[in-house]
Amino acid sequence: MEPDDGVLLFSDVSANTIYQVGADDEITEFREPTRYTNGLAVDPQGRLIAAESASRRVTRTERDGSVVPIAERFEGARLNQPNDITVRSDGTIYFTDPAFGDAAAQAELDFRGVFRIAPDGRLTAEYRGETSETPNGLALSPDESLLYVTDYAAGLVRVSTSLPTALFRKPGRSQTSRVQTAWRSTRMATCSSHPMTAAPSRSSLPMANSGASSTCQPARPTARSVGLTAAPCTSRRGLP
Repeated sequence: MEPDDGVLLFSDVSANTIYQVGADDEITEFREPTRYTNGLAVDPQGRLIAAESASRRVTRTERDGSVVPIAERFEGARLNQPNDITVRSDGTIYFTDPAFGDAAAQAELDFRGVFRIAPDGRLTAEYRGETSETPNGLALSPDESLLYVTDYAAGLVRVSTSLPTALFRKPGRSQTSRVQTAWRSTRMATCSSHPMTAAPSRSSLPMANSGASSTCQPARPTARSVGLTAAPCTSRRGLP
């Protein structure tokens, strides 16, 4: 089953279900079970891209309804726990790969990362963070020149400033001078919003944020974030 035009898809992780909201605001079940899918996005061809946390993979739903894995392993190891996804207009896919709870004990990779799937299917690690880090939500700037990634544990937003080819690492690891300047961190706002992750179909963008609410308060500055401005908080229901 593929998404209908003009609908909003959202994942209810704890219910192991993806729902869809039609133009008439009717909510119906789109897929169950989902292997505890979290992040959702739609590629330029209108196909659903999903981060399946329980199966530790990223999948694409084809036009015939078949679900095809597009990322499962990196350098011979299984992914940790794909969490959130965003897609560029050229078809490049970015996703975060933290490890929460039991997934941390089962992790095969020695880092928590941000990955890129190129339009030709090649998988690369765009960020290799320490195992204490938790890369979570991510989004592209409107002109697609910046990639924003939240670190849930550190209360930071990291920004990559050299897309799409930069490989950026945490300071202290082996890296070039260019890599050191490829990202920066900023203090993250503390947000309270709808607990589900949404992905509108390509023709439903005007309604993507309808009905969503969010309240934000600045987080207390940390040693790593003093002097940097807070990133804006947006609801998780819909694309920024």
